[in-house]
Amino acid sequence: MSKVPVELSQIDLNPGTLWFWRAGDDNVALLLEREGEGLAIDLPDGPGLMALCAREQIQLREVWFTHGHHDHVRGLPSLPSSLSLLGPPGLSIFRDYRRVHEGERLSWQGLEAEVLETPGHSDLDICFVLREAKLLFCGDLIFDCGCGRMFAGPAPRFWQSLQRLKSLPGELRVFCGHDYTGDNLQFSAKLMPEEPWYQEALKALGQTREACGMPLSLQQQLQRNLFLGADRPEVAEAVGFRAGTKPAEVFAELRQRRNGA
Repeated sequence: MSKVPVELSQIDLNPGTLWFWRAGDDNVALLLEREGEGLAIDLPDGPGLMALCAREQIQLREVWFTHGHHDHVRGLPSLPSSLSLLGPPGLSIFRDYRRVHEGERLSWQGLEAEVLETPGHSDLDICFVLREAKLLFCGDLIFDCGCGRMFAGPAPRFWQSLQRLKSLPGELRVFCGHDYTGDNLQFSAKLMPEEPWYQEALKALGQTREACGMPLSLQQQLQRNLFLGADRPEVAEAVGFRAGTKPAEVFAELRQRRNGA
């Protein structure tokens, strides 16, 4: 019998609860609960999810996928076939599911969500924006001080996807698909040694952070995440470009350097 995840955190949705925990080495699993009904965002940990639902007497009804990479869908075989599934077109999950597109409005237990298409990490990435609940589920678009690998690209398309976050309310609480905070802070601190915030954040890591490092503050990410700041002159200069270089070129160089870090 599967066990409930050990590193389990939650926030109050008033009403309801958002549960989140580390799945495997660095994935983040997410479960929303309202009035005994459950909605999962991606499926990195099917057995742990079902064990939590059993303990909390939650009836899991729906799963929303941000993209189709294996580590985000691998929990599906351990879940009931009766679940309602939705996600971007082209998922290889071997079950019927609802295809959703840019601008679609979704509703679950009184929570309203908007679909944003944000390709670049893969060809099929989407985000779910819940403005009233102040939540953003962004899959592998961004991480704490980082972003997803550019498996699909190209860089200008990925950069445009990142730009979409700048139009969202800074008060949104961000839940992403992985926790690479330590590695991303080390990369940022090395690249921007004159900026003390990264070193200070590294020192604080593990002392005051929540499990999985979530939720993130979108406002803080817009200020501190170098991948979102590829249009800033100091970031361009940090990777050897002149001020005024196209942000997509700066972003591509940042991503290449992070790949090798």
